[in-house]
Amino acid sequence: MSLAWSRLEPLRPALDGADWDQYAEPPHHTGAKLAKRLTLQNERIALWGPAGSGKSTELRAAARFLQPSALSVVIALDVELDLRQGPQEWELHRVIGWAIVTAASDAGLVLSPPLATRLQQAGVIRHQGARSPALASRDLTRELLVELGRRQPIVLLVDGLEKPTPAIARETLRQLGHPAPGVGVLVVLSPAQVTGPEAYEVLEDLGFRETALRPVVVDPTFGDTATEGRKFLKTIALRRLGASLDDALEALMDAAAVASGGVPRTFLQLLRDAHTAAALAGRKVPKDGDLAEAVGDHRSTLRRLLRDGDLEALEKGRGTSGIEVPVERRTRLLAHGLMLEYDLPGASDPVVFPHPLLEMGG
Repeated sequence: MSLAWSRLEPLRPALDGADWDQYAEPPHHTGAKLAKRLTLQNERIALWGPAGSGKSTELRAAARFLQPSALSVVIALDVELDLRQGPQEWELHRVIGWAIVTAASDAGLVLSPPLATRLQQAGVIRHQGARSPALASRDLTRELLVELGRRQPIVLLVDGLEKPTPAIARETLRQLGHPAPGVGVLVVLSPAQVTGPEAYEVLEDLGFRETALRPVVVDPTFGDTATEGRKFLKTIALRRLGASLDDALEALMDAAAVASGGVPRTFLQLLRDAHTAAALAGRKVPKDGDLAEAVGDHRSTLRRLLRDGDLEALEKGRGTSGIEVPVERRTRLLAHGLMLEYDLPGASDPVVFPHPLLEMGG
């Protein structure tokens, strides 16, 4: 068996330039559910979850599910802007405006000549005659959305705001404002931006409704739910590899799925690193020892993120809602994927557990 393990690409969203047939729909059907909610006028959704949980993939899935009933505009702010510092309002709206114009062009929607001219002058439409990019503004974005919205519903899907500090993310959301009547908005955020007292501004003042993208359940203790979760992760890998399962590959992937805690990126990283360990030993096919080496490396990385008192807090929170873990510690543990929150069968509220990698290897 010779597989193209490099195709796993843990850091690439499944739908980032890839064909739709590489998308594996998760058991929670988040992308499809988001698309349905976003068809409601003025629906504003904050999608959050730990790093690597698939937020960017599900955002792009929602964009695909929205077509052709709505003009879905994917805006990768972390690609277009330096989010280490808060963008100025004109910078943000230049990027948003360009994404809207591009999506409209792809959909065959033609702008009126007067509006197209103003967009060119503002540097939104990239044109040599642009006078000053600082002319881009919230008002111009609104005018663009209103004109296009007369012909088709519009949804803005904003990726990348999970990466800056919560303060920069909140300021960027303030600058985004309410783009235009009837326009749906989906933003990707980190747990730190929607947890604790400071989340009030995002959830109340700015009017976003939070939706969690939690890891899938993979621990065999939870029976059929975990079997479904592991099957989902294996499907992601198999579609990227263009492969089918045999007994040895299934055993390897099952073990990697359990070790990943149900986080897709971690699952793909473990498989890729197991293959790297095998290749260094002159083998084409990873064995249990190769996966154990990958698990040890990732465990060491996670443990370096711990602060004093974290392990005790994780143990006290095990199997609870996690609400009694002090909020500053809880937001950091959730954001870094050290504490994982699950929807378990029969549980009325999400339940938290330490990442299983923290407990492997003694």
